[in-house]
Amino acid sequence: MYYSNIFFLYSIIGYLFESIIYLFNEGESGILYGPWTPVYGIGVVILYLVFSFMKKRNCTKNQILVGEFFTGFFVLSFLEWIGGHLLEYFFHVVFWNYEGLPFHVGKYISLETAFVWSILSVLCIKFLKDPLDKLIKKIPKFVTFVLFFLFILDCFFTGLHKLKLSIFFFPFL
Repeated sequence: MYYSNIFFLYSIIGYLFESIIYLFNEGESGILYGPWTPVYGIGVVILYLVFSFMKKRNCTKNQILVGEFFTGFFVLSFLEWIGGHLLEYFFHVVFWNYEGLPFHVGKYISLETAFVWSILSVLCIKFLKDPLDKLIKKIPKFVTFVLFFLFILDCFFTGLHKLKLSIFFFPFL
């Protein structure tokens, strides 16, 4: 339940983060209808797993922060690359394109954003992990199951609608 709650909490935080950004820029946060952007939840679950792995290996705080920095830089950038390609392939949408940045590596990765993910990764572990862990551990299992059910429904209906399959199964959508 712990990692499921991390996924949901940070997916919602990611949605809010992007929604604030898009108040000042053109665009929207994610492809799902619900208030979550799963790539943030997946990314933070990976960060927490790396943190847990390094802590079990008795790494120092500085070693952990360096590990999180490089996890943010490489792993989260790779996750962003995969997500961009999957969205484009399945849904024929491009939510971001870094080709206008000086240090882009294709359409979905740039050194500038990789550095931002690195800094956010360190800040997440250093400042957010402990206070949000207290909240995460208090979330009842029932709430997690409800969120899981709503998330699966959202993925299902988003997939039907965006892939133009809803006309066959649910013509009212």
